[in-house]
Formats: sequence, C-alpha cells, structure tokens
Amino acid sequence: MNVKYCIKICQNKNSLFSIILMLFFSSIYIVKGQNQDSFNLIYEKISKKIAHEDLGRALKLADSLLLNTTLPENQIKCHVLIARLYQQKEELDKAVEFSQKAAELAHFQKNYLWQARANGHLAGLYRIMGFQNKAKHYLEVALEAIPQIIDKEKAKNTAGLMQQELAFCNMDEDNYEQAIHHLNLAKSYFDQIIENKDFLMMNNERLLGQSYYYLKKYDTALVHLKKALHLSSGRPTNYIIGMIHTGMAETYLELNELKKAKFHLNQDEKIAKESQYLQIKAAIYSISKEYYRRTANKDKLIQASEKKVSLDSQINYKQADLLDKVSSNLEKKEIRTEKLSRRQSQIIYFLSTLLFVSMVYLYYIRRRRKSDIAHFRKI
Repeated sequence: MNVKYCIKICQNKNSLFSIILMLFFSSIYIVKGQNQDSFNLIYEKISKKIAHEDLGRALKLADSLLLNTTLPENQIKCHVLIARLYQQKEELDKAVEFSQKAAELAHFQKNYLWQARANGHLAGLYRIMGFQNKAKHYLEVALEAIPQIIDKEKAKNTAGLMQQELAFCNMDEDNYEQAIHHLNLAKSYFDQIIENKDFLMMNNERLLGQSYYYLKKYDTALVHLKKALHLSSGRPTNYIIGMIHTGMAETYLELNELKKAKFHLNQDEKIAKESQYLQIKAAIYSISKEYYRRTANKDKLIQASEKKVSLDSQINYKQADLLDKVSSNLEKKEIRTEKLSRRQSQIIYFLSTLLFVSMVYLYYIRRRRKSDIAHFRKI
C-alpha cells in the first residue's frame, strides 16, 4: 500500500484506528530502515500538519516514529521533533529533556548537523525560560559545530537558523536594529539553499516584519509581512501563518486601516480555534481586544478579554510550574556538583598526603642506605 495513502487515512484525527495504522505503517517502512523517503514523509506530516490539528496525537505519532526507527540520525530528528511539540504544549521541561537527549546522541554519533540544530533549539528554550547564560552556552556550541558540517547546503540552512536565534536574543532585549541585521544575514544564507527554502524565507520575512513593526516603521513591516504571506500560499495552516496574520492585523491597526485589520483578524481567530499553542492564541486574543476596543464593540471586547485572561492564567501557571521544576533540577545538579567537587578535593588531599609520605619515606630509606654503606666501609 502507498505510504501517502496510509498517511491520508491517518489524518482522521477522531479515530483511534488512525493512530494504530500509523504505528503499523511506520513499523513496516521504518524499522527495517529500507525507505528514508517514507520516514521523511511521515516526519513532515507530523511536524507541519498534524501538530497544528492535534498536538496530543502528533506526540503519539512522533513517539511511534522514534520507537520504530533504528537509524541514529532519524532517532535524533525524532527527539528534536518531540521537543518542538512539547514546546508548543508549553511543557518546556520535557522539551529541554528531549532536546538534550538529541544533542547527546548527535555528539556521540559525531553528527555535527544535528549537534548544531539540537543545541540551537536548547538555546532557544533556555532563552524563553529566561536562563540567558545557559542559552548563550548552547548557542555557542551550535555555532562551533556549523563549520564541521560536510553538506554545505545543510550548513548554510543551519547557519541561517542560528542567525535567527541571535535575532530572537536581540528582540528579547528590544534591540530591533541588531535583530534586523541578523535576520538579513539569515536571509543571505537561505538565498543559497534549495531544500525548504520558501518555508525558511517565510518565517524570516515574518520576523523582519515584526522587527520593523516595533521600530514603528509600519510600511516597511507590511512589505515583509506581505512577502511572508505570499510564501505561505498553499501551505497547511500552522502557528507561523497565524503569526503572519497577527502581524498584519496589528500593523493595519496602527495605520488605522480597520477593514484590512479585521480581515486578518478573522483569519487569526480561525487559527486560534484550531491551535493548541497557547502563546499564539494569547497573541491573537490580544490583537482581538485592541481591535474591538477601537471599534467600540463591547460584547466582543468582553469575550476577547475573558479568553485572554483565561489563557494568561494557564500560561502563568505553566511557567511558574516550569520554573519550580527547572530551579529544583538546577539546585539538585549544583548539590551533585558540590558533592563531586568535595569528593575530588578529598581525593586530591589524600593523594597529596600519600605522595608527601612516600617522598619522606624514600628520603629516609636513601639516608639509611647511605649510613649503612658508610658503616660497612668502616668495618
């Protein structure tokens, strides 16, 4: 049976049978490692389509894909995919766990491409959580791996992604001019590749539009957002397309072009209903509030406000829980490190003492031997 047909059947998201089918077909096509194209097809379908429709289902299928593949690189890719899905669920501790495992596997396999990508993803996760030093560390590891990637197209692709991560770092610090500099560098890398080019360019144009928006250069922001929207044509709806519409809606609001803002807001609200990515939903409802405030639509304003408050509560709860877990893990790690350091100090002290005693003993033996020889000669 054709793999594309199998996946089409599996798109029935209300069917348990669809999950069983995907498990079955992934085991047929992937366990034996005979069809890399089939793996890639299922991987892309989970990542770009099913994840938007049903995150829980996407995670089950990604877990199945991981369990049923034996190729080391595919295992690494699955770990990164699962990490990204957990990120969309706002379960960043689990996202870190799977990204860390991917980075370890890539290091063990000396796979520099996925060393760079997994560590780059870790950098982004720690940046989002506010651990800037750890984010910087992982980004440096990722950047160091890029020159060792043999496939030059993939090296340029990855270099572009790391420039985007540097842009995010600057955007978090409201340094939008520098963010634009890194995004233009990312664009220069993406211009040189073929695979996945339009998707990468789409997100890059969105980020450029967002940066110009915050610089209050609304016309320039629209130029980039329109490019991003054009590149999204024909693609399955996902959170990036949602953010493009969000950017256009808020930019048109600033230009007081309410009809155009409403068009993109309508697209956004459709995406918000389907998406399970809380941060995206929160951004969309924030724009909805502003639009209904400006148009004096009290009922809609109240609805949008209630949804925003509910989402903010969920996000804040998840973030507080996450910080507790991460802080606890870091504290445990520090305790283990302190114990290890103390133990190492004790070992060093013991060895130093042993060495000193040995030297004193050898010195004593040599003196004793000289004394015995002198005494023997006198006799």
